[in-house]
Amino acid sequence: MRREQPPVITQIVRFGLPLVVAVFYATAARGFAYTADAGYAAAEWAQHFLGTIAAPPPIAQFSPFWSLLTALGGLMGLDVLLVTKVLSLVFGCFALLALYLLSVEILDDRILAFCVSLIVALDPWLLQAGPSGTAAAALVALSITALFFMCRGDFALASLFAGFATLVALPAAALLVSLLFEILAVRRGKGPMKVIAAAGLVYVAVLLPWFVFAVIKGFPLFPSFRLPGDSLAISWFGMLPIGISIALALSGAMAVRRSPLVRLLAGGQPTALWIWVVWIVCAGLLFGSDAWLAGLPVLALLAVHGLRAIVPALRDKTPNYGFAFLFVGGMLVLNQSTFFLWTKGSMAGAIEDQQEVTAIAQWIKMNVPDVATVESEQPGALGYFLRTGAQVVPLERTPRSQFVIVARAEVPGYKEVYRPSSMIDDSSGQEGGRFALFQRHLEEPKP
Repeated sequence: MRREQPPVITQIVRFGLPLVVAVFYATAARGFAYTADAGYAAAEWAQHFLGTIAAPPPIAQFSPFWSLLTALGGLMGLDVLLVTKVLSLVFGCFALLALYLLSVEILDDRILAFCVSLIVALDPWLLQAGPSGTAAAALVALSITALFFMCRGDFALASLFAGFATLVALPAAALLVSLLFEILAVRRGKGPMKVIAAAGLVYVAVLLPWFVFAVIKGFPLFPSFRLPGDSLAISWFGMLPIGISIALALSGAMAVRRSPLVRLLAGGQPTALWIWVVWIVCAGLLFGSDAWLAGLPVLALLAVHGLRAIVPALRDKTPNYGFAFLFVGGMLVLNQSTFFLWTKGSMAGAIEDQQEVTAIAQWIKMNVPDVATVESEQPGALGYFLRTGAQVVPLERTPRSQFVIVARAEVPGYKEVYRPSSMIDDSSGQEGGRFALFQRHLEEPKP
């Protein structure tokens, strides 16, 4: 049974939640000039789907859902890179709305659910992912939506969105495990196998059209394990809010330690959310740090859930939200400090790097039009701007191609042939930018 709350709370949320989404959009859009390298790769995949690029991009970060969605924008005559950036911002907004709905389902309190959305709206990682052009924000939105329908007991829709999330990145298939535990907990003793089978059929029905299309067109059958992105500005200071959230979430779980383990797993805690968060931590270590972004909003929800379990005043018939507001204020200060001290600098550095890579791509087109293979630390941006038929591959630990683009002063076995001037004023006296084009030394003829 839902707890009735005063109409004034409903009005606060009704007008406050759109304002929170607008604040996120306006803040993230200020960094619209920033594009992650994987954002350029996504635009290349969309162009390959449209037939404007013959060969598929040799970049492992492949997302069928994101590429097809971007290609639809290209079919309407829009610039595919612009489409990826706008869509990532839009999915960031959808993620906040879905998170609020999930929070209401778990917390049964609109004010606390609003607090969760506010914390995540100003999270530095989500603000960076917003204009990046990658599928990271889409994965966040789709996974949260799947978890919402799981917790609400609508397992068909949960399986539907889990399938879409899997088409973004393969690690999202772990949502099926969360769905399985939720079905077993809700349908215990009431024939859960039929519900599991029905959910599985919906999941397969989402993936099957892509499999058929991929086989016919010769595209990769599965999305990549590595999540699209791996470009978040991660710092030790930025991990402090995450550490606080983990501590609160675990403390809240321990508050029900007197319950038997079976009861705890069956309904004492939001088990599906815990499974997702634990898996995302592992996925971030295994497949790329951008995976952590998909679990961060759920972790914030679990932190507020733990706070409510610890502070009795938040469970009263008329809750006292003072401690919750102090927690939210502290988290906002930490998040914004991280954003201004680390994230903005990382985004500005990425913009400068991509400008240098773009200048090198223009130099190659004018001076070395017949280049065959180029290794680059920025393969997405280089491939997007080069467009000469050359094969662009990610930089190997030991370069083997004739040309290499790397942010180094020198490369053993190579000579520097072009280094663009720095794109920003530099008082250090260093000449040229960070990135340079290197060419392999020709072997001396044997006497």
